[in-house]
Amino acid sequence: MKKRAGFTLIEMMVTVVVLGIIISIAIPKYMTQVEKMRGAEARSICYQAYAGYQRLVADGETINASNNVTWRRLGMSDPNLNPNRYFDYVLQGGSNPTFFRGNRIGSGGTQWVRVRRSTGVLSKTAPY
Repeated sequence: MKKRAGFTLIEMMVTVVVLGIIISIAIPKYMTQVEKMRGAEARSICYQAYAGYQRLVADGETINASNNVTWRRLGMSDPNLNPNRYFDYVLQGGSNPTFFRGNRIGSGGTQWVRVRRSTGVLSKTAPY
């Protein structure tokens, strides 16, 4: 009898099942990491806004209703103009913001990253 080279049907089925299990574990973890990286971008923009605000204060500029804070005054372009963004950015609190906040697009405001203006402390929702 001739010896045949190759794989049996059982071996192929076991391989497919094992690969399916590995992929079903890997994809959610990968998506979580991708979302964390998007949050890192939002944190970076919020901290840039915080640093810009600290420069305004250090320069002795007054912040009031007629001389309000804008992205330009913070020394940065409006991050909402980027068509590929994953967050909507706001200066939360009106003309003298209390937070620099990024709301995850499509989350209805339930997922966000923000930096407190007065202290620079970061607060966020999961998974960021």
